[in-house]
Amino acid sequence: MAWTNLHTWTIPEQLLAALLALWFAMSLLAQMTFPLVARLRAYDLLELLPAFRFFAPIPRLSDYQLDVRFNQNPWTTIPISYPRNFITTFWNPRKRTVTAFHHATGLLLQHVRHHGSLSAKQSLAYLQLLSLAEQSARTSGLIQFRIVFLHQHDPAAPSSELFRSDWHTLPQ
Repeated sequence: MAWTNLHTWTIPEQLLAALLALWFAMSLLAQMTFPLVARLRAYDLLELLPAFRFFAPIPRLSDYQLDVRFNQNPWTTIPISYPRNFITTFWNPRKRTVTAFHHATGLLLQHVRHHGSLSAKQSLAYLQLLSLAEQSARTSGLIQFRIVFLHQHDPAAPSSELFRSDWHTLPQ
């Protein structure tokens, strides 16, 4: 099958070339965000159309911060992020903590939006964040945590509190 002799291709070769050209065109179209593409993906049961997302499905334009306080003391920030170096490209056990924090925070805020703050305080995401806050405890007594919204592109922009937990008694 030579590209220069297209008129000498057999019918199966022509059908295969047309099928591959159609798949290529649909793959390019599938990278766009149009309502037609969403309908097209609904019929892609074998997931033959790729979805190239090189860095993230939707880049984050903000970040969250976990603050904690003990026994009515001022808020302190629990460091979730950490400095990266070359070794973390290959060995990065702290990445799980960062991922778990962002996932639990997203689930908790989604739960607050859909079911209210009272119901969110009984969710698994709430318990995960409470456990993370408790790991930073150095005393016994009461603990409270909050989720704070930070702007990544404008550090001077004011942060805002998105969620505040109830007071909890620390385990002895």
